[in-house]
Amino acid sequence: MPISKADYERGRTEDTDEEKVIQFLHANRGQAYNSSEIAEAMGHGIEDPIRQQSFLLFLDRLVGRGMIEKKMVEVGSTKDWYFSAKP
Repeated sequence: MPISKADYERGRTEDTDEEKVIQFLHANRGQAYNSSEIAEAMGHGIEDPIRQQSFLLFLDRLVGRGMIEKKMVEVGSTKDWYFSAKP
């Protein structure tokens, strides 16, 4: 099956999960999301604790590379990590 010239130039036919996270957060500037909300927006289920931890590590790598931001936020009586696009 033929692929588009743009896919050929990029060397792939689908965006990576990394790009999907960055695009999602940039499209929703002014808002921050926890890891479950980001995973859901990408179409991934992370109900399993191991998958949750794996996805958090994935997001932490993006933070470490300076691609997104992360902050602990108190929501009611609980705290959770929230992620947002870089300004």
